[in-house]
Amino acid sequence: MEAGRSSDVARSAKDQARRRDVTALAIGRRARHRAGFSLSAIRRILRPVNTLVISCTGSKRPGAHRALDLYRARQFAVARKFAASGWRVLVLSAEHGLIDGGDVIESYERPMTQARADDLAAAIPSNYPTSGPVFVYGGSKYRGIVRAWARRLGASYPVEVVGRNRGNGDHYSALVDLARSIRQLSLIPW
Repeated sequence: MEAGRSSDVARSAKDQARRRDVTALAIGRRARHRAGFSLSAIRRILRPVNTLVISCTGSKRPGAHRALDLYRARQFAVARKFAASGWRVLVLSAEHGLIDGGDVIESYERPMTQARADDLAAAIPSNYPTSGPVFVYGGSKYRGIVRAWARRLGASYPVEVVGRNRGNGDHYSALVDLARSIRQLSLIPW
């Protein structure tokens, strides 16, 4: 009985918070500020965040850098644009697992072997997105890991950003095409 009551209270508190956040949209900027609301926080609540999961690469800068700045491959320039436009960008690293693009990490030399892919797929990371669309860019091992996580969570399968011929150039073209189509829809202000 108590468990049911506490879940009802938690649900009620969430509903009240959501109504308060929606109400904040209707009031002016000054009033939102006085109430402690930021427009970006309200947008995050009302609109699911798109997530791009991008695979690590072999070419890295030496030393410690943000994950999005560590990797030298051209797809990371595109990923930084996604991040700058409000997308959540996660890097699937052979060394560190699933990390936020803003996390600072040291350069490393660990390839994504099948054994490592199996290890990563077996444990769902706490930062895996549970709402909003998920796009995954990377080779078949990386896409398989993300599919396994989605399947185990009962979440929607990720949109795989791959080219027709499944080569690196085709994958990159597919990522650029995704960015262009989103820009045309005014979802990314480039």
